Amino acid sequence: PLLAVAPEQPGVLPLAVWSGTGEIGLAVRREAAGTTVFCGLPTASPVLLRAIAREAGAWIYAETDDIISAGAGFVSLHAAQPGEKLLRLPRPMALRDAFSGEALPAAEVHRLRLDQGATRVLLYER
Repeated sequence: PLLAVAPEQPGVLPLAVWSGTGEIGLAVRREAAGTTVFCGLPTASPVLLRAIAREAGAWIYAETDDIISAGAGFVSLHAAQPGEKLLRLPRPMALRDAFSGEALPAAEVHRLRLDQGATRVLLYER
């Protein structure tokens, strides 16, 4: 069975339908209290998740499909693919690698080169 939005829901803007059934599989509803996004997929692509986060006003740290975690005083990046990563910060920040101690000078964009499967945990002063 596919998860779908009932078409009679008020204020629903369908964004995608299921092939073969035409049922609404991706939709958005904007209300005064906020915006709701429904996604019937069992997994969502990083591109879709970034678009939803961007629409919600969340900070986007990278445009790559890597796994990023950020919290009080840290940001980590786990490379899904090898190569250069552009880590974008909300303001210029000096970073320190939590494992190696390497210091990165203050910048809004940090260029990091990672092998596939590598993880960098970077600390910053709040």
